[in-house]
Amino acid sequence: MRCMIVSLTVLASLFSVAPALAEDAARAIVERGIKAQGGPEALAKAKMVRIVSEGTATFLPTMPATPVKVEELYSRPEKFKSTISMQVQGMNVSFVQAVNGDEAWMSANGMLIPLPPEGEKELKAQMHTDQVTSLTFLGNLQAELSLADEVEVDGKPAAGVLVKAAGQRDVTLYFDKESGLLVKAAFKANIPMQGETHQEALFSDYQEQNGLKLPRKVVVLQGGRKIVETKVVKVELLDKVDDKEFAKP
Repeated sequence: MRCMIVSLTVLASLFSVAPALAEDAARAIVERGIKAQGGPEALAKAKMVRIVSEGTATFLPTMPATPVKVEELYSRPEKFKSTISMQVQGMNVSFVQAVNGDEAWMSANGMLIPLPPEGEKELKAQMHTDQVTSLTFLGNLQAELSLADEVEVDGKPAAGVLVKAAGQRDVTLYFDKESGLLVKAAFKANIPMQGETHQEALFSDYQEQNGLKLPRKVVVLQGGRKIVETKVVKVELLDKVDDKEFAKP
């Protein structure tokens, strides 16, 4: 009887430490992903960065794929601006979305567009998603890590890590088991007039620049439908970004 009691006590203690072990395992996957991209110091180089991409976007299921050029400017972790240039019915149109601390705004051809509350909330939520997918959240964000189911990305096994933070949406990261590189992120996005939608971003074609590896191809799926596919044509690692870049027009 005493042996059984001791055995049950040991088993109970193992159950109590299991969550901590799982979190350590999840953290180890993320740390390996950071190392695969060049390490913490290399990732810090992308705190202020300008990324120019070209590709196609399909904004509505009934619309054909439209050529787009996207310029993203980051001053992490609080400032972001995305400029999307495209043609609409033969007319050149430039859409800008930006987050400047607590302020979020959008414009078309230099004219401000009123943002509905859910649109402003979604833009700010994207900053959290960026912090997680850029792998800069360890040590900078009170996050709970846990193991997620393994999946296949581009026919290769990928280890999953669920990232939870109070007041923020959950983001699941998937890392290629062979290279350790981040190959997919999944989360729930709140799209105006559509509501909550499952969204995925696929990252591939990593290339090195100044010791930092960044994906050169990004595919975005919304509700399982591909809405964006772009290839990076230019990356500028910046020492400084003027705050005026993020100010409303």
